[in-house]
Amino acid sequence: MPQEQEVHLRDYLRVLRKRRWTVIAFFVILVTTVAVGTFTARPVYRSVVQILIERENPNVVSIQEVLAIDATATDYYQTQYEILKSETLARRVIARLHLDRHPEFQEVSQKSEGRPDLTKAFLAQLTVSPIRNSRLVKVEYDSHDPQLAAQAANTLADEYINYNLELKLKAVQQAGDWLRLRVDEMQAKVRGSEEAFETFRETIPAQITAQIEAKAAMKEMESRPEVVNNKFIQELRAEEIRLTAKRSELSEKYGPRHPQRVQIQSELATLSDKLEREIKRLVGAVKIEESPQYLLLKREADANRQLYEVLLKRLKETVLTESLPRSNIQVVDPAQPSQSPIRPRKGMNLLLSVIVGLTMGAGLAFFFEYLDNTIKGPEDIERVIAAPLLGIVPSGDHAKKPVHPIETILAAEPRSSQAEAYRTIRTGVLLSSAERPPKIVLVTSPGAVEGKTTTAANLAIAMAQAGSSTLLIDADLRKPRIHQLFARENSGAGSDDNSKGLGPVLVGEVALEAAIRQTPIPLLSVLTSGPIPPNPAELLGSQKMRDLIGQLARTFDRIVIDSPPLVPVTDATLLATLFLYSSGISRPGSRSSSSSQTPSLLIFALALRSAEHETPIPTGQEAP
Repeated sequence: MPQEQEVHLRDYLRVLRKRRWTVIAFFVILVTTVAVGTFTARPVYRSVVQILIERENPNVVSIQEVLAIDATATDYYQTQYEILKSETLARRVIARLHLDRHPEFQEVSQKSEGRPDLTKAFLAQLTVSPIRNSRLVKVEYDSHDPQLAAQAANTLADEYINYNLELKLKAVQQAGDWLRLRVDEMQAKVRGSEEAFETFRETIPAQITAQIEAKAAMKEMESRPEVVNNKFIQELRAEEIRLTAKRSELSEKYGPRHPQRVQIQSELATLSDKLEREIKRLVGAVKIEESPQYLLLKREADANRQLYEVLLKRLKETVLTESLPRSNIQVVDPAQPSQSPIRPRKGMNLLLSVIVGLTMGAGLAFFFEYLDNTIKGPEDIERVIAAPLLGIVPSGDHAKKPVHPIETILAAEPRSSQAEAYRTIRTGVLLSSAERPPKIVLVTSPGAVEGKTTTAANLAIAMAQAGSSTLLIDADLRKPRIHQLFARENSGAGSDDNSKGLGPVLVGEVALEAAIRQTPIPLLSVLTSGPIPPNPAELLGSQKMRDLIGQLARTFDRIVIDSPPLVPVTDATLLATLFLYSSGISRPGSRSSSSSQTPSLLIFALALRSAEHETPIPTGQEAP
């Protein structure tokens, strides 16, 4: 079994050189296909608009409850990106630009009703790309028309801003309507609570008035903190003290009827009445305020009034917001028509096609080499058969009709390239053994018409020309040809007679000396096959054949045997066992001696066929 050989870089180069047309064909087909597709494809242009989405709204008025945006939430910006890619905005852009009548979308528009396919076609060319670590968003639109790409991107940005404002204004309007209803309801409540409070104040209970009129109650009320600490009461008492002091001063100077004393007395009486009334009023108010019903009505009226004022303020803010539409979204860089297409990228496509073509072409070459188990050259022979290559015989010039048959070219044209090749093979055979050159050479081939007969005949001629007595045996008892070849060389009467040969010798009908023929070539004899027997395998594998080979080996210096092919029949295999016998390798029950060992060689003749010719390539393997 042949040993596993180490793979070198030159082996890969050999495969690439051997399969170069596969690599070139794949490379050319791929590059041509890519080039045709690249240069015939419609160019696609891309326009980009950059949008700024602020984190917070501009606070024009304090109505965050109505327009508040949870911009700190992680899903806020993701929601905005999905709105930019929504079908609602796409339909608004399609309607605004009348894309259903644009040539790029006309075919899709004609096939669809209600624009679902047109919307999908529009969104398929839209890309929303947020810029990391910023509040900027890139909106990209691809189109075969650079003007349309810019218009679509800018229109989408405008519609996005308008849509955002519409959502906010709608929220403001809904809040305003709700506030108006609440303000009207609260106004009615305020009016009702105030009327109930005033009615209660106007109908003070009689027991509170009677308590105030009593003198004892009056003295008690004057000492109440509300009266003592009242600033107006304190001023009246101070004025009363002043007038009393002045009256005392005047009483020492004038009589009771003096006008000044009368005036001072009148002022004191008026001040006393005023002070009494004020105390009664103040005490009465305090008594009323201490009433549970008063406190309840007053608290309800105050609460309704306060809530009414808050709602009224919010309503005014909402109305003001409706007249001041502001957005937290702005266009930073509007889209411009692109001057160069984004695809097809001709240079990149061609470069990739070259790289992929070479890579996949080489891979395809190695794959084909892996699947290919046929023999196409001398290197394949040594690698597959694991036998040394003895030589290569050129096929010759096929443009001219050959004058002599190739089977005896060595004798007919000794100066030809084919003759020199067979002499090289003869040298290889003689040098194939380190001790002694092989005496018996068996020539066979895997199949028919592989060049085994040609190799056997020319090798026998080369051996004879080297000065060795050589016998050429035609052991192909199925399709013999040796008698025909040398009949052409010996054109005498009966030269083509094949009645005497190997077959009759093995069955004992003809003596060996009578069957061996001399050829015009010195030192070369031929033992033809004889008539075709009905059982060739039995004859070739018999004991008589073994004895015959041993006898001939003692008579001739070299024996060349032409055998049938290996694959169709077993004759060559049976003949190969004769080498074991003649080499002195004993079998059970047989005798052998070292003096009878005969070196031998097995030669395989292989033909590499092309459309015009075939070339026999002999390989040799020494018999054990």
